[in-house]
Amino acid sequence: MNQLRQLFFPCDDRKFFRMLRELSSTVSRGAAVFKDYVDTYEMLSDQERGQRAADIKELEHRCDELSHIIIMRLQREDVNLVHMETIQACASLLESIMDGISSASKRIILFHLAKTNIDLQQFALLVNNACKEVVSLIEQLHRTENIRKTIIRIHGIEKEADYVHALALSQLFATKTDARELIIFKDLYDLLENVVDQTANIARVVENMLAKDR
Repeated sequence: MNQLRQLFFPCDDRKFFRMLRELSSTVSRGAAVFKDYVDTYEMLSDQERGQRAADIKELEHRCDELSHIIIMRLQREDVNLVHMETIQACASLLESIMDGISSASKRIILFHLAKTNIDLQQFALLVNNACKEVVSLIEQLHRTENIRKTIIRIHGIEKEADYVHALALSQLFATKTDARELIIFKDLYDLLENVVDQTANIARVVENMLAKDR
């Protein structure tokens, strides 16, 4: 097993894992800013709301840069094919997660949302928690003894998000009479559920990697 791991994770390849850690940490920071943005939305001025969205957009640009650097370097490095596919998939998914968070923050402003609600706040919490677990997952890629516990937690958050999504939509269609608000909130719920799904997709990529490492 140790020989296989050494073959799969040669020392000079660990720079890619360091880059993935930086990328995942940046995504997690974006999720934390988004959660605070949603939780405090009603107390913020229009200028402060715009600044929070701009802060998230800046983190999105940083994620785009890091993802591009990882993929470009992979194309120039002599890396085990399975290893390369895993890193590339994780980088792409992390970029998509940050894109989704940024899109949600922009839509809240573009839709001129008057206030958030408990369901939107719950989604922001789930996104934040899932992104924290992804950071932990990426940090364990070079030492996988306890990584399955993190994978299980991520899948647990995904299941919770599916439940919250179904309940939120049921509540939305039962209580909202304004078609505009219904469309806005449904769009945000769908978008944020997809963000959590993307974190679970990263867990699945790592699960596939572990299966090949047996």
